[in-house]
Amino acid sequence: MLREHIIEPNFLIEIAKTRRNCVDFKNEFTKPSPRVVGFYPKLKNFKRLVLTGQNVDVSDIEKARLLELLNIIKSCGFQRIDQFDGQQSFTENLINLDIAPITHTCLLKNINEPITIKAKILTIEDFERGVERITSQVLVPKSSIKIAETLTEIVRLSSNITIVDPYFSTQKGVWDTFLLILEKSILHSPVSVKHITVMFDGSKKTAMSCRFLADSLRNLNLPFLDINTRIDFKDMRENGNEAIHNRYVITELAGVSLPYGLQATNEQEQDEFSLLNENIYSTRYQQYVECKAVDIFECASLRQ
Repeated sequence: MLREHIIEPNFLIEIAKTRRNCVDFKNEFTKPSPRVVGFYPKLKNFKRLVLTGQNVDVSDIEKARLLELLNIIKSCGFQRIDQFDGQQSFTENLINLDIAPITHTCLLKNINEPITIKAKILTIEDFERGVERITSQVLVPKSSIKIAETLTEIVRLSSNITIVDPYFSTQKGVWDTFLLILEKSILHSPVSVKHITVMFDGSKKTAMSCRFLADSLRNLNLPFLDINTRIDFKDMRENGNEAIHNRYVITELAGVSLPYGLQATNEQEQDEFSLLNENIYSTRYQQYVECKAVDIFECASLRQ
């Protein structure tokens, strides 16, 4: 439910030239927008390329706009692990990226040019004509494959992923969905470290212990798990601050509401997945990721 954008430094410089483009850019990249930024090169180096690329004789207003744009993308971005060669052009570096993950990416470039990458390219002219809206709410068939496919980009692009499902268990309809989400969060991910937390209510009749869940996962010997992956199972209990019944996937980039959770039934039934707005995201992050609304009764971890 997210879409990654890699931004050419000159694109941001051009956007800063007009107030209208700045406003439109801010609207597109402010939560709960599905648009996020993959920092390439690293944010520090990207900022340097942007600021040194701007003409020294531009107005103070234009300089201020550019700084505001940099602050906007800082709040909705993540650091890619890919190496950037400062001796090559931005386009040459893009060509050197692995094609598989880049196909899900939108490139924001100053001008269009032939480039051997399958990703969609948006130029300044495209942006000024108006970009397509990306929906923040989708209907999802309740099959494990469809649920995992819908959540692929948010889990693939994030480093810290918290799955909140009070009824989580090794029941096939839930467990199969979890394993697919786990795989999609790791394969072709542009981030180096994954910390995945599953929070459930261990008082439910179908619940298993955290140790049982961790051992069950370990015994599968999944080939895509590596030393950079940590998975925590946490038995959460109500502490009087929040009733535990809703289901979410919450990361450092966004939060998604899953009304029916990970339970797969059949493709004829549908569930509506929605990105949380900024206020609700902040609340749910504090409640579940920071555990301000629940107490942790038990925890078990799996590290490769």
